[in-house]
Amino acid sequence: MDLLQNTHPSSQKPHPEIASPSFYYIFSLFSGILETGAVVSGYCQFGFFGGIGLALAYQLGCLIRNPFHLSLQGALYILGGSVLALLFLGIDHLGWAIGCVALLSGAIQSSREWLLAELPPVSLVRKRFVRVLGFSVGIFAGWACPLETLLLSLAICALFLLCFGGFHFPQVPWINWHHGVRSDRFGIVMLFHQIHYFAYAYYLLLLFVSSGNQDAVPTWMSTLIATGWFAAGWVSYISGEALLSNILCLPSWKACIVGHVWVSLCLLMMANSVHHPFLLGMFWVLGGFGGGSVYAIKDTAKAYRCKADMELWEHLGHVAGVLVTLIALYIDPLAFSMPFILALASAVMTIVLFSRAIAQNPCDMKIDTRKTPKSIRHGS
Repeated sequence: MDLLQNTHPSSQKPHPEIASPSFYYIFSLFSGILETGAVVSGYCQFGFFGGIGLALAYQLGCLIRNPFHLSLQGALYILGGSVLALLFLGIDHLGWAIGCVALLSGAIQSSREWLLAELPPVSLVRKRFVRVLGFSVGIFAGWACPLETLLLSLAICALFLLCFGGFHFPQVPWINWHHGVRSDRFGIVMLFHQIHYFAYAYYLLLLFVSSGNQDAVPTWMSTLIATGWFAAGWVSYISGEALLSNILCLPSWKACIVGHVWVSLCLLMMANSVHHPFLLGMFWVLGGFGGGSVYAIKDTAKAYRCKADMELWEHLGHVAGVLVTLIALYIDPLAFSMPFILALASAVMTIVLFSRAIAQNPCDMKIDTRKTPKSIRHGS
């Protein structure tokens, strides 16, 4: 019997002591607050490069969750160690901040994944609402709180819940690697889709936050506007499936192509609107409907019996996308349009790779993969 396969969180049976998904939602909220909060707070403390650097740190934490599948016990010790380190050492250097954010991200996300295996099916609608709420709270928390205070608060709250929530801690290794990296055509498609989004999303958020410096408005107001735009973009992103599948009635393979053509056009307009926050926000929101076609990649991959771990390729795309932005900022900090141009190139590459993938050994395209499950067992 394969020990690593059996220690994967999805293989754990529900524990009778936990009957409510509230803990999952709470850790999802923590995750969202950490993601945007670290970016905004990092920007306030270390500048644009520091903010994007902490975005990369958060996404590196995703790799701790998958493919390494940090155990719940491992997450508990990392949270405890983070609390002690933050209390006694603080955060004065960007490199130390990146390490702290990466470890906290991995611990919080891994806790959420292991707890999901202990719970009844979780509502997809509620999950998305909590995610957007976490992003919104995180932007304001990042502006209002020093980075050290933000990280310490999240670490203490998460540690308290794990210690006193009555959770079952499976006796498994800290690291539970159980598979290799396999693309099977659609994995690389997902990689470029995620690169297209993460090459500009955090950068766009910081453009909104910093727009108050140009327009001579109070920083709290520019932060509020940034929160509104970022949340609106996420609402359109998660509404993409409803538009493409339920309203336009496009099959998944066609929805993917149409969605990425649309978001490519919006990115082209964003690249020419970087000095006009309102236009930038409008095209960001409109582009979300096309970016939301990510569901179509997954559905088509299932129809083609793809064996790749699509979540893993998502995480790799997150890291690569933020890394692309960091490299662009390092080469030319004043090339404000570059992240959008790189995102556009990745969206076009997604179309090319997806078209090639469905052209090889085509399956029955009449398969209906447009239905949305009302609950979710796994996901970021």
